[in-house]
Amino acid sequence: MTNTIYSICNDMTALMELLDEKDGIVEQESLDAFNAFEAEIQTDFVNKLDSYAAVIQEFEMRSDNRKTEARRMSELAKKDEERADMLRRRLFALFQNNNWQPVETSRFKIGLMVNGGKRKLQIHIDDEQIPNEYVEVIRVNNTEAIRSALESGTELGWASLAERTKRLSIR
Repeated sequence: MTNTIYSICNDMTALMELLDEKDGIVEQESLDAFNAFEAEIQTDFVNKLDSYAAVIQEFEMRSDNRKTEARRMSELAKKDEERADMLRRRLFALFQNNNWQPVETSRFKIGLMVNGGKRKLQIHIDDEQIPNEYVEVIRVNNTEAIRSALESGTELGWASLAERTKRLSIR
């Protein structure tokens, strides 16, 4: 049977659906299907590579679309959270300004409560004035200085620049 571009695309679509059914978990069945496809690639090299790249691009585009939708949903959730916070602040002010006692409705108990847990710490001096026994020093590598030294030819026995890696380009 000759593989037309249409049939190759159908094969790739079936492989994509197989991955989707497994929620992206690559099981032996999926690996076997992809291994068989890769073994056939020599018989119709250009068309198969084109289809393979098309599937990669489809997953990338779907991923981008889902990320965009996730950002949109996140923005909507943030707006809902801001509205809830605004309403909560207004209700807090009503209870506080009117000295209202807790109220019990058919669904909620509403009232002002004292927060528990550790009390908030308030520092009344500048950070530089705090005695050393109350200061924690955290070391952070200056990677830009290390990179600059290595690129200028300075030998550092404890650091080096890694070799560039390769990536697959699909344009």
